[in-house]
Amino acid sequence: MNYRVPFLSLLLCVGVVLAAAQDNRRFASPLRHGIGIANYSLRGSVSTFANHPVRDARVEIRALNSGEPMASGYTLPNGSFELPNVPRGIYEVVATVGILEARERVDIDRPEISVHLRLPGEGAGQTSGRATVSVSQLKVPEKARKFFAKAEEAFQKQKFDQSRQHLEKALQLFPAYAQALTLRGLLQLQDNNLDQARTDLEEAVKIDYGYGLGYVVLGATYNLMKRYDDSVRVLERGIVLSPASW
Repeated sequence: MNYRVPFLSLLLCVGVVLAAAQDNRRFASPLRHGIGIANYSLRGSVSTFANHPVRDARVEIRALNSGEPMASGYTLPNGSFELPNVPRGIYEVVATVGILEARERVDIDRPEISVHLRLPGEGAGQTSGRATVSVSQLKVPEKARKFFAKAEEAFQKQKFDQSRQHLEKALQLFPAYAQALTLRGLLQLQDNNLDQARTDLEEAVKIDYGYGLGYVVLGATYNLMKRYDDSVRVLERGIVLSPASW
């Protein structure tokens, strides 16, 4: 779903932050701390509370006092990760997927330490290809889909008032409609209502963890709000789910 709207500034900010996110991933690796690097490593896994493995979660080891990232990487399809060459010390391990986050303190005092983190949300990290239809989307009733299709068509024609009317009908029928909430978030951005846009978009990605466009637009919103770290983190997830969506 590619929206053609007069959001030049929004698209520019998405492009800049996407580039930053891609650079961040390209160079995400253990960092030096002090003079040398100890030959210690941290292994572990990330899952949901329902014990489903979470793929493509970002995992960071952060210094307790400063919050400085000492090492970072991403989980494999089975939810596992390994961060090598971590200096000895006590750290905080942080796993993030979109706006979801899990933390645990770990004492790295021997060559191999393992940790398991759990993220809330039944669908976190369980997406596959970009053409996959999520469980969340399958739950949307047909009538709500029809209203959303009309809202999307009106939006593309820049008939924003009509788009809002159709969206409200779709969301009345099915409030947990991630695509409709994302489109409403875009409309809020059109009106420069950043807080309302953020609320809709955060709800959208909570509902459907596999909807890449939701993460991309949320990341752009965080960027406009000058929440740059949050923007990069969320856009990284959007890149994984939908590399060409923006």
